[in-house]
Amino acid sequence: MRPVLRGTTALLLISCLGGVLAASGQTKAAAPGASSPDALAPRVLLIGIDGADPRIIDRLIAAGTYPAEKVAGFEVSDRLGFHQVRSARAVSGATFPADLAAELKARFGEPVPDVAATRRRFLTDPAARISPDAAGRLEELARIHATSEFYRKILPFLQSRYRVDLLAVYFEGIDACGHLFMEDGPPKRPDVSAEDFRAFSGTVDRYYEYQDEVLGDLIRLEGRSTVSLIVSDHGFKEGDARPRTSGRADTGLAPLWHRIQGVLFVHGASARPRARLERASILDVAPTALRLLGIPLSRELPGHPFADAFAPGAFGGTAAVASYPSPKRESGEPVAADPEAVQKLMALGYLAGGGKSMAHDAEGRTASSFVNEGQARTHSGDWRGALRAFGRASDLDPRAVNALAPAAAIYIQHGQYGQAAALLDRASKIAPGNLWVLIQRSFLNLRTGRLDEAIRDFEAAKRLDDRLPGIHLLGARLENARGQFARALQDLDLAESFADSDEMRAEIFCFRAEVQIATGLTREADETLKRAAAFTPAAQLAAPKTESSSGAICHSSFRRWDERPRPSRRCARPSQPFPTPTFSGECSAPPRDAREISPGPWPLTRNPFP
Repeated sequence: MRPVLRGTTALLLISCLGGVLAASGQTKAAAPGASSPDALAPRVLLIGIDGADPRIIDRLIAAGTYPAEKVAGFEVSDRLGFHQVRSARAVSGATFPADLAAELKARFGEPVPDVAATRRRFLTDPAARISPDAAGRLEELARIHATSEFYRKILPFLQSRYRVDLLAVYFEGIDACGHLFMEDGPPKRPDVSAEDFRAFSGTVDRYYEYQDEVLGDLIRLEGRSTVSLIVSDHGFKEGDARPRTSGRADTGLAPLWHRIQGVLFVHGASARPRARLERASILDVAPTALRLLGIPLSRELPGHPFADAFAPGAFGGTAAVASYPSPKRESGEPVAADPEAVQKLMALGYLAGGGKSMAHDAEGRTASSFVNEGQARTHSGDWRGALRAFGRASDLDPRAVNALAPAAAIYIQHGQYGQAAALLDRASKIAPGNLWVLIQRSFLNLRTGRLDEAIRDFEAAKRLDDRLPGIHLLGARLENARGQFARALQDLDLAESFADSDEMRAEIFCFRAEVQIATGLTREADETLKRAAAFTPAAQLAAPKTESSSGAICHSSFRRWDERPRPSRRCARPSQPFPTPTFSGECSAPPRDAREISPGPWPLTRNPFP
């Protein structure tokens, strides 16, 4: 059976590797004799596969579910099960109400890994001999499987007990299975033994089938008025799209194995049958759930309800509010730091830095929290906010390369090469062979006319992994700079074959059009621009300096400024200590060409990186 959820991995409204089960809203009073499914059903059932994306949680639900918060319902933290990172068992605060943990243990026991049962359920050939390395990975999968079964058992009981309006549950098994066993999938990789390929080549597919069974059980909790949202924040690369670097949490660059696209399924009351959503974002999940619950939306939320998934009138009229109050959390019982968990989270890309402790600010935010914020703000074009967040991450962890490299990328895009070079020098001393540092250093050298150095860094990055679209896009830019236009177009073909996001495809098509125009292929450029238009907002297309009838060439999708007619005055120096523009269109946009930049239109008043 081909799994229904193929390509799914991650998301929930609760927390990244923290939230497990939660529900909130007005607890429903039991009417006399009320025992129908509708009397017990939630209004919104939110099912997440893997971990939450921090862009959705901000200001809505505090990051992390331990210690469990006081809510109008219940909350079960990660301290009752096993996860990809080992969580210390809590002395207190594992659930709310506090006595719920003991009751769940008395009724359902504790999750107990069963390696033999996991082998029978998920191995392609359960009788196959496996390597010692694979045996360790199988034990890890057994722990994740035991936790999924535990949640599967307790969720119906919890909903019938508390009768809440919003019921949310988190599963990370598909993501864990992908990181553990996607490398064993077909086609066989040279570094995978014949025994492990025989045993695990179908394991990921089998886990998707299992997750489908679990979802079937949970959908049975629906009543006639329930809306179920099955969501994920990313997918997983397979087949020839898999990177050459390991996808394991303990040895590789795990985030490279994530596909940008996730999935979204809407089921239940007021859902439009067979409706297809185009370009939906994970940023839209929280606003949708809030509107379905009749809760006013904060104007701070970047997303919008995906109204096309529902029949007209499904949301009703609800006034917006300026913002939501910040949640207040109580401290839980102190738990000793777990170095193994920290190292795994860092390898997965969820934590920043290179130490074995997690420094945090007065509000409990870690460097990784600020890195996630910076990435989200970069994605939305808030360059100044992104630099502020990356700077705070660097304050907390000076060795946070995953804060330094993306901040350098922003500076490069805006022509502030001195700041970019300083950050990349720091990052290179911390992690000399880091893939992202090499890529950004190559791009900086290209922008500043150091072509030989750019090629050297590019070749070093390419040796690490030649299956990344950004690698081949950078290669195309280098070939273009050398005047090797045919080779540039070949590299763009490779980049497109590995691209898995609209932003990357837009950037590839835009640059392809520029190369084609430069070589006189105006008709081909027109066709390329038509393809780019499917992925690129109109504001990212600018008037060309060519005879192309399209009337436009593309800017890099990284640059998100308004191309309306500009007054002659320059932008005033920003009062904030971050040198990035607002791109409001009220004053001049960033220069299009590196030659126009000297020394940069947004001088730094204070370096956010210590």
